[in-house]
Amino acid sequence: MAVLPAVFVAKVPSVAAGNFDLDFATRRPSEREMTLIGEVEAFLQERSVATGVRIPRLVWRIQDSGELNAFAYAHNRVVFTKGLLLKYEDTPSGIERLSGVIAHEIGHLRNWDTRIQMLHHYLNLPINFGAGLANRTLNRIPFVGLLFTATTLVLCIPAKVAELLTNSTSRFTEYEADRFAARLIEGNGLSEILDDFTKMEEQQSDTFSAWIQRSHPPAELRHEAVSKHVL
Repeated sequence: MAVLPAVFVAKVPSVAAGNFDLDFATRRPSEREMTLIGEVEAFLQERSVATGVRIPRLVWRIQDSGELNAFAYAHNRVVFTKGLLLKYEDTPSGIERLSGVIAHEIGHLRNWDTRIQMLHHYLNLPINFGAGLANRTLNRIPFVGLLFTATTLVLCIPAKVAELLTNSTSRFTEYEADRFAARLIEGNGLSEILDDFTKMEEQQSDTFSAWIQRSHPPAELRHEAVSKHVL
């Protein structure tokens, strides 16, 4: 029963995608936003034809945040933050930079990174629900509570191992997504947006604890890897 939700979303991913739309507070683009996104989509399609690198059909979403960010989730969702669109709108170089960001996110989709995260999320749901229910009921009974707690800990092992593996490989998947983007757009826009991210990282106050918790490698190292791949 613990794996049934994960199996269900693997078979019907659109259900999970709709749920994540709510979790991430994303919405469909307005007509004005879609005009700009359409330019990005046209650029990516042009590069796909030129390079022979296939891209999936995307469902675009907007997150009303001032942060400069984009991300992918579920099996086909790609998100622009409002801040990123406003920063790079209406300029040819801006379209290339936005395309570079999205090419990276398409890499996550193509490499199944987002599907693995989705399955991991739904694998944890029954366990978390069962543990919460037990804390309110069975765990209050002395012997039964101890037995159920031990059983829950055993059942949590596969999910915890999956979480550990996901966290330990997160930086590797970022480099792989960059490599996909470099193949797709051959450096156009990707190197430039990584340059911008490097400058933003340098301007931000940073601490060791914040650095150790990063899921992304430093933008400077990503830029170096992309430059070597393109050259």
